[in-house]
Amino acid sequence: MNTISTELSELHDRYVDAVNTALGQDDDVRAMQLADEFDVEVLDAVRRQLAAA
Repeated sequence: MNTISTELSELHDRYVDAVNTALGQDDDVRAMQLADEFDVEVLDAVRRQLAAA
């Protein structure tokens, strides 16, 4: 079972790679979409953890 810190760290790493790829392709719109998605996924992960507690 992943701890919340492990899950958030892995999520962060995936999004950093995706945002950097988007920025490398000069796709600022996609980078902003990914940033918004990241926020939602972080909140969902925290909610799941709290619900399981």
